[in-house]
Formats: sequence, structure tokens, C-alpha cells
Amino acid sequence: HIYGFVNDINAGTDQVLCTGDQATLNGQGSGYWFTSGDGSFDDPSYPNAIYYPGIGDVMAGSVQLEFGGYIYNNFNYEVCWRNDYLNLTIGTPATANAGFDQSISQPNTTLTGNNPSPGIGLWTLVSGGGAITTPTAPTSGITALITGTNVFQWTISNGTCPPSTSTVAIIRDQ
Repeated sequence: HIYGFVNDINAGTDQVLCTGDQATLNGQGSGYWFTSGDGSFDDPSYPNAIYYPGIGDVMAGSVQLEFGGYIYNNFNYEVCWRNDYLNLTIGTPATANAGFDQSISQPNTTLTGNNPSPGIGLWTLVSGGGAITTPTAPTSGITALITGTNVFQWTISNGTCPPSTSTVAIIRDQ
């Protein structure tokens, strides 16, 4: 008859990483880590092990990790094997490209940023003057440019990796 468990197994919460990062795990209990992918652990017997995603994990965009071990009752007898899982989602960093600098004579032009996939893009005015017509579109119009140098920044964010930024200068002659 089982009177109570002394320990239990818990893999912790799912995590989101950026390519090139490792996961610091937060398992609970006494057990071992296993992976469905091709990455490695610094010490698979340590609940707070570090997992280094492999190339296959990165290419797949995710990997499932299992933390498993025997649980014991309050008489220190092995009762059964238990396991718990967590999912690592691995994001790909985006690279922003705001396009080529322009030298124009009219007050309007079009910005030519790259496609923000996988993520979202946002144009902002860094210096000078001008109105961005569609701030989240890679190819947004610009109106009311002032004479001189106007600098705009294209930022791509995807929620898992640090944002990427690029600037472009629009020089308006008189």
C-alpha cells in the first residue's frame, strides 16, 4: 500500500529560445533528461541542466525534452517511473535591411525595407522630418520630407529573438 510520495517529477515550463541560445532547465525531482532531438545536456542527471539545441532542433524550430525518474514512497521504496515533458521553441533571428540611401528633390518617396518574416516590421523616424504612411509595411510611402538628411529606421521583431534594426538616409535637395 502506498502511503505518500516523497518526490515527484516535473520538467518545468515550456521555453522559447533564439537560435544560438541554450536552455537552462528547471526540473524538479530526481531523474534524467532525454531529448527527442539532436542536442545535448551538460549533465542529464541534474534537474537544472543546460540544454544545447542541435542543428536538427534549430531546423525543426522546436524540440521536446523529457525529465524522467523513479518516484519513491515515504518508506524509500521505488514505486514507479514517472516522466514529464517540456517543449522548447527555437526562433530564427530576423535581419533588418532598410534599403539603399536615396537622394531626391521631391517631398515624397518610398522606403524599401526587406520582408520582416518571421516577425513584424516597424518604420520610425530617427532624425529629420517626414510622415510614414504605413509604418508596418516594408515598402511604405514617406510624405512631407524636409530639406536635408532624413533618417528612418526599419526594426524587425519576432518575439523570440532580439530585434534587428537598419537605417536609411533620404536626402532631399532643395
